[in-house]
Amino acid sequence: MSIINRRNNSSRNFVERWEDLPAGDWLETDEYGTHWYLANDGKHWFSTDQGYEVWVNEEEKVVAEQPKSQGITFPWEEDDGEDDDEDDGVKIKLKKQRLRPDLGALPGVIGVLMALVLLSWTFFLVVPVTDTNIVNFEADDESGVASDFEEVQELNYIALGILVFIMFVSILNLLVKVWWFVMPLCLIALIAVLIHTANVSTESMNDYYGDCDSEFYDNCGEFPEESMFTADAMISGYCGGLAFLIIGMRTLSGIMNFEYDEEEDDDDYDFYGY
Repeated sequence: MSIINRRNNSSRNFVERWEDLPAGDWLETDEYGTHWYLANDGKHWFSTDQGYEVWVNEEEKVVAEQPKSQGITFPWEEDDGEDDDEDDGVKIKLKKQRLRPDLGALPGVIGVLMALVLLSWTFFLVVPVTDTNIVNFEADDESGVASDFEEVQELNYIALGILVFIMFVSILNLLVKVWWFVMPLCLIALIAVLIHTANVSTESMNDYYGDCDSEFYDNCGEFPEESMFTADAMISGYCGGLAFLIIGMRTLSGIMNFEYDEEEDDDDYDFYGY
């Protein structure tokens, strides 16, 4: 006869005596000598060494006896001593999308290096040279040209301000604390200011050379027409354009490979009342 281990004696599916069986009919004894009993509620009882027990097939027994995960605590299992009025809502975990595509550290590094180079170039070279030109034109009584170069100097200071902001954004970019499109927009603004600066300075110099009075200057015809593409501001523009190209390609690659995964954060919870 197969050995069947009895479950908890206190279970309602077990009785110690046949007199305690619910109403029903006896069935035939099987080949192992086990007595079977069919209760009126449809349950089959079988005899054991300790008494009589309800028959449960193996699949149902595995599901019924499977231990509950220790890592899950249900609301009804919490300490009854806790104040039920403290949390009257359902705790729901929220998920948020990432702030931006994963661009890596390259855009931030390029932005910091470019800003340092152009800040040094503009502050220590371009600004002093522009000041010298303003003084010289004012001394030559060329008020119009001097006024143009004062505008150029104002644009130089605007470019310096944008470079300082780009430095700040680049640091935030390294810390992944800024939107991905902020850096390209800053570079576009910088390049636009530099192109305008180069255009103003070039047109002013060409007008100055074109109005050269040969009665006062012996070398009026020796000055070729200047091109804005060789102006000091355009050198900064080339550097900014190269940075924009590198950062733009890296950003485009990140956007194309960006999968809108939802990142879980332990702090991303909210509560909703009943």
